[in-house]
Amino acid sequence: MRTFTLVNGNGEEYSITSKESFFHDPKGLGYGRSNTYRQIGNRWVLVKTLPTQNSITGSLLLLGASPYDQYNQFLEFCGGESLVLKYQTTNIIYSRDVILSKVEKTEIDKDWHGLDLDLTFTCMSLWTRTLTTTNKQSVQKVFWPIVWPITWGQNSPMSMTVQSTSHQNSPSLLTINGPFSDPSWRHYVNGVLYETGAVHCTIPEGAMLLVDNRFGDESMKVVTTDGTLIQDVYPLSDFSTKRFINIQYGANTIIVQSASANFVTVKLEVKITYESV
Repeated sequence: MRTFTLVNGNGEEYSITSKESFFHDPKGLGYGRSNTYRQIGNRWVLVKTLPTQNSITGSLLLLGASPYDQYNQFLEFCGGESLVLKYQTTNIIYSRDVILSKVEKTEIDKDWHGLDLDLTFTCMSLWTRTLTTTNKQSVQKVFWPIVWPITWGQNSPMSMTVQSTSHQNSPSLLTINGPFSDPSWRHYVNGVLYETGAVHCTIPEGAMLLVDNRFGDESMKVVTTDGTLIQDVYPLSDFSTKRFINIQYGANTIIVQSASANFVTVKLEVKITYESV
């Protein structure tokens, strides 16, 4: 059974697939594309293609003991701000940023004593599925002394691999725990070097570097474990590299290395992006 759940800005959840609040007849779960073509003779060449912003519509049945109170509680929950719509069909949860842009209210039905609301959600993102992976924790057969910096291969203790089934660019959050100095990283797609990144900074013990492009903005900062900012290191990043990691279709391997002779925990959180699910 598929389920829908809304999440507001406070992190609170509101199920719209329950006995008292049931979202039915949804439309707009597919996708559309905006294509630009150039004509060459009697043929056309695709120049540019982009996903289009669409809306998800449907009806919400409010069937509680007091549907009018339910209606007010629903509006209070949504709060006129951005929401996350969670959609689950099997054991996988997909999420999409939406805005509740329209609510059409009826009166309570005399036969089944409920309210039927027509809702329109304007989509502010594509569908995403969050995957998280960390590097290998054990180091075996390391022979000392080692001359640093050393270039690790794709099966190194400082590597992570993510499989993506999406053909969309999928943004990510790379976390590197300290102590670590002058980190750099390489991103391979199906065994081929795709992009690199680096930043000239020191991550002290008990802190971590966050390299984040998941929400449209790009940021690179060193923070404590509770999120307190230590330093914005974006200006210290290597602008000759791509810097931020965009996961591609297939096997994506991220290798982190440094001039410092130590192994630390690194983590990659990816928002695998889909046009339709």
